[in-house]
Amino acid sequence: MNKKWVVGLVFTGILSYFAFDLWSGWQKKHSAAPLTVTITKAHKEAMYDTLVASGSLVPQKEEKIYLDTAAGVFNSLLVHEGQQVTPGTPLFNYMDKETVQRQIELELTEKKLLLQLDEQKEKMLSMEQDFKKQSMTLTADSTIDQLVETFKQQKKQIERAIETASIGLEENKVQQESLAAKSEQLIIKSTIAGVIQKINYSQTTSPADTKNEPFIHIVSKEPFQIKGSITEFDHVLVKEGQDAIIKAKVIPGKTWRGKVTRVDHIPTSSLTDENTNKDSVTFYPFTVALEQMDDELKYGYHVTVEFQVHSKPEALVIPKEALIVKDAGEYVYIINANRLVLREVQTGLTNEKWVEIRNGLSEQEQVITTPSPDWFEGMEVVSHDTSP
Repeated sequence: MNKKWVVGLVFTGILSYFAFDLWSGWQKKHSAAPLTVTITKAHKEAMYDTLVASGSLVPQKEEKIYLDTAAGVFNSLLVHEGQQVTPGTPLFNYMDKETVQRQIELELTEKKLLLQLDEQKEKMLSMEQDFKKQSMTLTADSTIDQLVETFKQQKKQIERAIETASIGLEENKVQQESLAAKSEQLIIKSTIAGVIQKINYSQTTSPADTKNEPFIHIVSKEPFQIKGSITEFDHVLVKEGQDAIIKAKVIPGKTWRGKVTRVDHIPTSSLTDENTNKDSVTFYPFTVALEQMDDELKYGYHVTVEFQVHSKPEALVIPKEALIVKDAGEYVYIINANRLVLREVQTGLTNEKWVEIRNGLSEQEQVITTPSPDWFEGMEVVSHDTSP
């Protein structure tokens, strides 16, 4: 056979193969069963731009009490860890040896004065009884007058002794009250309501070893607050009263709501640019209060705080998974006459669930919720609406 004929036949076979393959692919695309897809409608939602900062959980109120050796010697502990306290609950007390000794002396003096007072009262009663007996037996006026005069003198002496003892008791009472007030100062009491978080028991025997640590730490039972800092760029966006979402790093998948209660206007620290050796970023403290207490959250936990800024109460949104990003553009699939159509859109704010559509879709227009990279325009589909 002529060599040219052989080459021609081979070339024709190759062309036929490719033509058949293209025809088969076209047939598969246009003769396959329609693809079932889920759709949803673009709708309005409140959207916020989110600013993220970090912080740690601290109690709204706390009290740290330190042992003071100048106040006296530690005497006894009156509470235990985990105990609930209120303002004025006795926590522990000091012992002042001079105060104790003086209290004993005053108590002994009081007993002595009371005995003297009782003795003089008994003496007065006995004298009055003797006077009555003697006056009944006497007849001469001169003798009676002498008896009366003697009685008056003795009565006056006893009354002075009673008055002296009474004054002594009053003085003793004042001194004991003053000493009691001083002793009351040796009893250390809580100033807030809360729970005894920690007691440093070792300080009761060797206070010098841990003098820089609190002896008793009390924290309030109110919902925790978050203390953190934000940069000067974020400082202009965060305001008191703003809502916030809190996430704990050790408790994934759970969130808590809070509100900004304080944004300081005096910076606490700065970052220095290594090249210019000048401050490049300044940080400002903020405080966020949790709306509710949760036992899962613990004092000192590190958390992230999401501040809601740049709010839009009625933004047109679609689910985040409905958005297709390719070739530096953003698209969605819509359905026209049961066929897929790729449409370019412009997006705005986003959150964990929704993405704002600023241009390219209208409200209630349907989009495919979970597009696949294998899909192409013109595919025949059957839709299932999952709109909220």
